[in-house]
Amino acid sequence: RWGPHPYVRCSPISKLVGIPTVADILNADGTPVDDKHRMLNQLPAMLGDLEWTALAFKAARANGLPK
Repeated sequence: RWGPHPYVRCSPISKLVGIPTVADILNADGTPVDDKHRMLNQLPAMLGDLEWTALAFKAARANGLPK
């Protein structure tokens, strides 16, 4: 049994983005405060990894959930 819910509740994303205070990095509308902030450079790799993982989970889920 896979616990109380038969689906993955946490996905492993290997890339790290550390943003201690989002308001220091992004404006209220989601645009960067500073386009060159070093933490923003980490986002593309992490988002790419997240997208790949989501697509892999979607494809696997199309084959049914684990028993």
